[in-house]
Amino acid sequence: MWGAALLDAAVPTVAESGVPCGVLVNAADGEQGLVLPPVAGVVPENVAVDGPESIAAQIGRMEEGA
Repeated sequence: MWGAALLDAAVPTVAESGVPCGVLVNAADGEQGLVLPPVAGVVPENVAVDGPESIAAQIGRMEEGA
């Protein structure tokens, strides 16, 4: 499985719980590791915190029971 396919499946699954999900790349590699934020261009746009529908809006709907 390609990394992009994994991200397309895993990040939205975590985001459905109402928790923004960024991406760690080579996290155990010290200074060469990357921590990427959950923004459009890194994660799928529909779950990005700056995407068309922000996580905050999704959480608001969840709290309302919609």
